[in-house]
Amino acid sequence: MNSFENVAKKILLTGASGFVGQHLIQELSHYELHAISTSKHPINSITRQYTWAQLDQIEGNYDAVIHMAGLAHDTSNQAEEQKYFEVNQGLTQKLIDRAGAWNITTFIYLSSVKAAVDSTSDSRLTETLDLTPGEIYGRSKRAAEEVILSDRQSFQKVILRPVMIYGKGQKGNLVTLEKIIRKGLPLPIRNWKNKRSVLFIGNLTYCIRSIVEKQVENGVYYVADDDASSTADLINHIGHGINIKPRYIPFPNAIIQFGKGILPSRFKKTADKVLGNLQVDNSKLRNALALEAMPFTTEEGFKLVYN
Repeated sequence: MNSFENVAKKILLTGASGFVGQHLIQELSHYELHAISTSKHPINSITRQYTWAQLDQIEGNYDAVIHMAGLAHDTSNQAEEQKYFEVNQGLTQKLIDRAGAWNITTFIYLSSVKAAVDSTSDSRLTETLDLTPGEIYGRSKRAAEEVILSDRQSFQKVILRPVMIYGKGQKGNLVTLEKIIRKGLPLPIRNWKNKRSVLFIGNLTYCIRSIVEKQVENGVYYVADDDASSTADLINHIGHGINIKPRYIPFPNAIIQFGKGILPSRFKKTADKVLGNLQVDNSKLRNALALEAMPFTTEEGFKLVYN
């Protein structure tokens, strides 16, 4: 890895107890780390821990604030729209309003690709495309981004839009695929040629650390591995990692495409996530950080997940 200059000394985190937060704490372990958290238990490597109710009582100076807390995507659609906006937009507003009192240099917000699109896109996404999400979660994340972009304070403001993140302790669709492989269930998509960008947690934490320690232009950045993968590629990576060869059955792509089209709406979203395209261009972020390539390829990332 590259050596860093102008190392920050003290960082305030939100969302430190989550999947990304726990990996980021390891990446930033040589700094003094404080956290605002809803966790009732002490977080390892956090030297001072606050509740959100104590936000106005936090004093002193910080080099950076990294805001990862938020209401995650409710796939059961049981959370009310107002709650999404209260948490994802409202907490962001409170935090950035308070951040000026801490003399910070950098404010980093972990948003989501869903702030631009819901689950699929036939276009390769770049930061110049002005897209509007339809789902509540994406709209609340987009609203939080707008809070940051409209703020006039002079510190650096960087919004990261990650795609699906994988790493040790991962959750969600990749865990579901792993269970399918372990059960030996036959899969019909060996020759299905969709492309989806994914993100190894090590690439994400490296980029966050780099932004803390370097000056980059304010704005929105997509963050992803360099190489997009088909769903079959991901299945093969997982199978290799758990030392189980995935089972496939011959199935014409035309029938899969037809089946997608006639699925009931409640299943279509899941099918889009598994079979659809969603690629992002990470070159703006790589250029800002002077990276020829992300530190880890997707193949290397999956090897580390199952190491």
